Amino acid sequence: MNFESEKSIDQVLADDLESLSFDDWKQLHEKDPEQFNYYRKLMLEQQITLAPEKMQPRLRGLMFQLEGEAVRSRTAMAYNRRLSEMMVELVEQLRDKLLLLSEAQRVVKESEKTISPSAEIIPFRPSQKYQQY
Repeated sequence: MNFESEKSIDQVLADDLESLSFDDWKQLHEKDPEQFNYYRKLMLEQQITLAPEKMQPRLRGLMFQLEGEAVRSRTAMAYNRRLSEMMVELVEQLRDKLLLLSEAQRVVKESEKTISPSAEIIPFRPSQKYQQY
């Protein structure tokens, strides 16, 4: 898509955003950063609405957090570095949870080994009082 003229930028439809190439986004950002941010937010909102309804508040919260980081960051490089740090923190949290789950699974397997797979059958002997029948 060519963003050389203002008219072509304004005619981009929401459905067309997914077909934009990296170079299209780059060109739009260089020509009109405000329009770039508008389309970026529009596309992100579209993706959030496609997510399951119960996930949408979490995704909107994440977007709010990312926008806050964008405001706090003085440069694009600082923003990207902060997003990278946030992703690393999340990966570390997921790794820790995975380790906990793996340990719990190991403990369960170990406890299953100690439980006898068969039971001792105890013969039933009726009491003296019922033997006459």
